[in-house]
Amino acid sequence: MKQRRLVGKLVVLALLCAAPVLAQAAGEYNATARPDPTSVPTVVSIGVFVLDLVTIDDLEQQFTADLIANVQWNDPRLATSDGGVGERILPLAQVWNPGVGILNRRSIDALLPETVRVDAAGNVAYTQRLLGRFASPLDLRRFPADEQRLPVRVASYRYGTEEVEFVVDLPRTGRLEEMSVAGWKVGQPELEVLALEVPGNVRAGAVLNLSVTRETSYYMLTMVVPLVLIALMAWMVFWIDPTLLPPQIAVATASVFSLIAFRLSLSLQLPKVSYLTTADWFILSTTLLVFGALGETVVAGRLAKMDRVELARRIDAVGRWVYLAALILVCALTLR
Repeated sequence: MKQRRLVGKLVVLALLCAAPVLAQAAGEYNATARPDPTSVPTVVSIGVFVLDLVTIDDLEQQFTADLIANVQWNDPRLATSDGGVGERILPLAQVWNPGVGILNRRSIDALLPETVRVDAAGNVAYTQRLLGRFASPLDLRRFPADEQRLPVRVASYRYGTEEVEFVVDLPRTGRLEEMSVAGWKVGQPELEVLALEVPGNVRAGAVLNLSVTRETSYYMLTMVVPLVLIALMAWMVFWIDPTLLPPQIAVATASVFSLIAFRLSLSLQLPKVSYLTTADWFILSTTLLVFGALGETVVAGRLAKMDRVELARRIDAVGRWVYLAALILVCALTLR
């Protein structure tokens, strides 16, 4: 008895799933034709919910995110005449759909079945969970105090704005409170509707922008503070009497070697871009200051050897404050 009931339920389910195919074979339903007249665009509501922002890769100019996409439209041809049939689950390929895709994806995995839910009124709902990597050109000129907008560009590959009209589904757009990405503060996503260019065509689309701000505390402790300390170590040469050339040279060269070694270790943390970032300007400026202190040490020592000790001391007295003012100016201009 139980087996007969199970077989009966399976038959009913198969008939429901095959309904659009059977209707199409009978000439009543065409899955390739829009449900609205030619002059009326089909309204498609879209919502994108961010479950997680996993990583942001400065070097590869991409980010990894876990998303829930919700797309809904109305197809009167799928409505039931008597209204007695409840929600049906049909294969996506067997009903008309706007052909939505993500333009800036690099790789993506669809984690839910490719099915739609259809109610008695012909309202169609497609929900898909997407885990993938998305291309995002980053402007790193203000690195490490930069802010970025990470886009997810959604477009209909089949229809233009005169055929499909996207509207934002605000209740289904947002994000979870906790994100996995480290070193960033994540803002609220914003979804806007606009036409997007697909190679050769302009299509109906929408863009989800996720604002993120880099947390600077790590870079302040691991980059800025050590560089300032190395620059202050080089500042000590101005306080050593120019007649004591060996100690002056020892402090200056130690500062230079420390700076070079630290610069090599920093190369793994800095983004590889074709322009100078704020961090690059700061490192370059402190490097010039340290090498300038080494050069001043050589000049003052040379003057002392030529019995022009007073002049060498005056140069040191002026240089120590010029150097300190230059260091403060570098910090103020590059770290503001």
